[in-house]
Amino acid sequence: FITIVGTAIVVIVGGRNVLRGRMTVGELTVVIAYLGAVYGPLSSIAHTTGRLQGAFAGARRVREIFSLAPETTDPPDAVEASGVKGEMVFDRVGCACPGGRPILRDISFRAKPGEMVAIVGLTGAGKTTLVSLIPRLYVASEGRVLVDGIDVRQYRLRSLRERIGIVLQDPLLFAGSIGDNLRYGRLDASDTDVEEAARAAHAHDFIARLPKGYDTSIAEAGGGLSGGERQRLSVARAFLKSAPILLLDEPTSSLDSISEDIVFGAVRRLRAGRTTIVIAHRLSTVRDAD
Repeated sequence: FITIVGTAIVVIVGGRNVLRGRMTVGELTVVIAYLGAVYGPLSSIAHTTGRLQGAFAGARRVREIFSLAPETTDPPDAVEASGVKGEMVFDRVGCACPGGRPILRDISFRAKPGEMVAIVGLTGAGKTTLVSLIPRLYVASEGRVLVDGIDVRQYRLRSLRERIGIVLQDPLLFAGSIGDNLRYGRLDASDTDVEEAARAAHAHDFIARLPKGYDTSIAEAGGGLSGGERQRLSVARAFLKSAPILLLDEPTSSLDSISEDIVFGAVRRLRAGRTTIVIAHRLSTVRDAD
């Protein structure tokens, strides 16, 4: 607005002065050129002000995030979980929503290394909530969840989660190479370790057929891969992590029968010697459970 109005005023006033002989056309041209030189910095100031406002807003949001207190904190006498073997006990466990509505009530069972326990129930019954109590994604409001005889709340959170492998119904895959997606299970794994884990999960064959093998880039959420291939990558990641506790959240619910057999063949190998808890809807899963 300032540019248009200012230029119009200069042209009108200057044009009248030229017609009256008070200015020459050259002088008016010089004034208009000076005016253009002034508008450039003015425009830059306006744009810079907008960018500064955006930067201030972003800085406020970053400061708010840094000031957040962690939802879960370690007690002063927290125990390292490095030697955990995986024996698990749910002792009269209950869990409620923040509003007080109970989700779980008086749940008790035991799972030992090498065993697979299947959790079966209606949609919304609290199966995922129950399993989420083990890595302390939720905290039990009643009773105790024990791992190797110690309440999970007494372990250092990071240490505990490093001893747990999780295979989800919808695998978490990121934009990047297949090799990097597998290494998310263990960041220091070598190429040989990655390939061995993929072979154990029956994923090596389809990876080898890709244009660049383990260096092949995939889209966010595994775009371009089938459901069975994404699931096998998730199982391979769990193989690579080699944790003593394995949590499976309906790992084959969206797969066809052939892909399910392949994935479960890999899972049977993966759960050897580990404490495995699986959320199940299919009879084939329950049949495998102890």
